[in-house]
Amino acid sequence: MSTQVHAAASPRDEAAEQVGKVVQRARTERQLHDTLKQLQAERTSLRQANAALHAMLARIEDEKREVQDSIMANVDKVLMPVLHALETEIPPRQKKYVAWLKENLEEITSPFVDGISKAFTNLTAVEIRVCEMVRIGMGTKEIAQLRHVSPATVARQRESIRRKLNIAGTDTNLATYLGAFLSGPAHRRPREQYRYG
Repeated sequence: MSTQVHAAASPRDEAAEQVGKVVQRARTERQLHDTLKQLQAERTSLRQANAALHAMLARIEDEKREVQDSIMANVDKVLMPVLHALETEIPPRQKKYVAWLKENLEEITSPFVDGISKAFTNLTAVEIRVCEMVRIGMGTKEIAQLRHVSPATVARQRESIRRKLNIAGTDTNLATYLGAFLSGPAHRRPREQYRYG
């Protein structure tokens, strides 16, 4: 009799176990579904935050350009005419100070200086000034005279610049390379474009 009861209870237990498994699977699937839904919501939120960040960065860049344009316009329209007028009025021995001031103002507002200092962060302030002078066609002796240093010092600075621009040991023309810098990512161009002759 007890054997029959035990045998009769066994299919019931199996059915209960099966129901339990189905319920557990349904619960797991619901949890998985909820987790996926949450992940999708987080992914959407991240995309929106990323888009907002890109928009903000673009706006900051636009504002920076506007400020730079405004500074350049003020230098060109206000300061430079005053310096030109001052240059005609002062004694010849003091004209070099006005020339130096004009040169520094031009460097500050130069898109070349801004671009090269961002592209090559390892260049020193002196090397960036030498780059600007080389770019506009000044030779080693002229740069040395203007900077009140020896031509050998300028030659060493030029060699250091070539190393930092990754063109040392090549026949790449430094002035041509720097001159092409504003028209695009010069440091990524094939060096053959900047060879002598």
